[in-house]
Parts: sequence; C-alpha cells; structure tokens
Amino acid sequence: MNLYSEKQKIMTKKIIIIDIQPLYQRSIYFSLPEFVEHISKYDDILYYYVGESLEGDTEQEIIWWLIENGINENIINKIHFIDKSYAFFRCWMDTGVDHDDIIETVRYMINSDINDSRDIDIELNDCFDFINNTADCINLPDICLNQVKQFNNAEVIGGGRYECLAEMEILFEALNINYNLNDFFIY
Repeated sequence: MNLYSEKQKIMTKKIIIIDIQPLYQRSIYFSLPEFVEHISKYDDILYYYVGESLEGDTEQEIIWWLIENGINENIINKIHFIDKSYAFFRCWMDTGVDHDDIIETVRYMINSDINDSRDIDIELNDCFDFINNTADCINLPDICLNQVKQFNNAEVIGGGRYECLAEMEILFEALNINYNLNDFFIY
C-alpha cells in the first residue's frame, strides 16, 4: 500500500471508489461536488457500493445522487458500478484475527476456489489451525476478481476507513494488487 500523490494519480488514470453513496452521506465529510470533480479526471472508474439487498442504494439512486452533485452524464459511462455486499471479512476483523492471517486465508481461498472459510480442510493445512478458534466464517465477496485485478495501481477512495474500505484492502492485498490511498476522499 502506498500513499497517494499527484504523480501516482497521473500515472494510474484508474480509480476505485468504495461506498461513497447516499446511504453513508452523513459520514462523508468531504465536499461531494469536489469528489465528483475529482473522479471526473479518471479514464476508468470502479465504483463499489452496498446495494439494496442490505438496505443500501440502487445503482440508479447513486447515479442520480452523483448527477445532483454535479457529475457530467458522460462520466457515468466510464463508471463500472458493482454491488459488493457487506461484511465478508468483518467477523474476523472484529474478533481480532491477525490481519496477516486473514490475508493469507483469503489468498488461499482464492487460489483453491473456496468461497467459505468453513470449507478449508484444516487437517491438511496446519497453518490455518487458528480457524478453529474463530467465532464465525469469512466469505469471498461475490464480485469479479479478474476485474479487480485490472485496477492494479489504482487510486482508492471511500470508506469506512476501518470497515468496508479495510475489507477491500484485505482483498487487494490477498490479490497482490498495488493501490494508492487518497486520504482526502476517505471517510
């Protein structure tokens, strides 16, 4: 993980947005018109959001919200909206499972085509014996991992810093994706 800089932004031309949506508007402290202006500079935009299946927003509601905050409708065509769901790694994060153990488990799950940590054969994998001590399982998010990989070296913005953004950072690290956080647009 690298910190954001103007030079890196110019080099990437790709941005990943996580949960900047009406559902979390009360938590967002930066200017939404500035956010819209900022993302309009990018060629490729991956926009993850919590969808209506979890009482979030629809893609159309987010589009109208962006338009209300000044986005040019031509920019909407550059955005890949993805309903990412919520809390796929949170139970382990919240119960204190070591960050590196979560990353290694997620990496193993991806490489083994396992979506649920309960399907890991612990008897064959001694390095995952800590799973017996966890309260719950983790799941891979239902998103296209190959699409995420195409955003290597992208700028990343959004939130919540220690919730959904942190979950996505674990996924990026498990996939060995380099990314640049822009703290100005993180809530």
